[in-house]
Amino acid sequence: MADEYLLQLMSEKLAGIISPEDEQLLQVRISTDPAVRQAWEVYCARFSASDIREGFPRADAIAWQKVPQRRRPLLKNLAFITAAGAVAAGICFFIFRPAAMVAPDPVTAGVRLVMADGRELHAEAAPQAKGIKMDSSGLQVDEATVTVPSSAMNTLYVPPGKSYRVILPDSTQIRVNASSTLRFPSSFSGKSRRVELTGEAFFEVAADAQRPFMVQSGGGEVTVLGTAFNIRAYNTGAGSVSLINGGVKVRHGNREVILTPGREAVWSDSEVLTERAFRIEEVTGWKDGAYYFDSAPLTAIADVIRQWYGVEVRVTGEARFSGRLDRQLPLAAFLRQLEATGTFSHAYLPDGALDLTAR
Repeated sequence: MADEYLLQLMSEKLAGIISPEDEQLLQVRISTDPAVRQAWEVYCARFSASDIREGFPRADAIAWQKVPQRRRPLLKNLAFITAAGAVAAGICFFIFRPAAMVAPDPVTAGVRLVMADGRELHAEAAPQAKGIKMDSSGLQVDEATVTVPSSAMNTLYVPPGKSYRVILPDSTQIRVNASSTLRFPSSFSGKSRRVELTGEAFFEVAADAQRPFMVQSGGGEVTVLGTAFNIRAYNTGAGSVSLINGGVKVRHGNREVILTPGREAVWSDSEVLTERAFRIEEVTGWKDGAYYFDSAPLTAIADVIRQWYGVEVRVTGEARFSGRLDRQLPLAAFLRQLEATGTFSHAYLPDGALDLTAR
């Protein structure tokens, strides 16, 4: 049985739409083939227990695109599946990929740290520097032993197609997304803890009532004491801060807002700072290897392709897309999944750029 076919059965099993014949076939393979059993366990681990137990209610809240019929005799009467009727649209199609590909993001190649003293370290080489541990698991700074000046800023570069974990001297943990830059000191010796971000990162800030944590990003400033939040600010003068728990104050220009969990602040050079609700999976799904879109414009898809795959993208026409896409897929497969929804077509231009054209 092909890997793709097996994964399709696993997705249908989780969605609760698997046929009796297919379920029996899948159970036989799980019980008799150790490799299939391991793949099933790994696949189930990608979802929370509440998702599986409650039937993926988060996906039901999104108006997912129709999914083309899978050409198999056992499903010949199934013209399409929608998440409103069966969550398989979210877990059968939008994460459709061979089980062998279920693996953590590659996080090392091209990730580099330029230290304040000019030294350059590369994650894939597992470099050694006093006070700095940098390897495939992430970057950790030990301020007690680091030798560079405490106030000087180190710069971490995360290229397209990678993400990387950072543990700062105060134990704050940051997951830095692709095409992003994080600047931070080797120790926090003043009355505040300041870092700078260009791109996107998820922060879990260590509590310290005496030293607020401050992030400068996209022309805005975020102040926290201890909390978890996501910042997205790839473009100069624009960004968003989405609060998961705790509380943060966001300032842009002469306006500021104090967020509560489930709210986000959005700003740009042309629009004042505003506050709104957000869906957590759309904002933080990238950390777990997926992108969620809820009636997102084609330009949002283009932004993801630029940042994750490092490809220049141009958009022709207007279209909206709802769905879940696995970011561990190669770009060609990523595009095939999108095109199958009938939202748009793609072509490469003579200069190498990718053109997305709305249908």
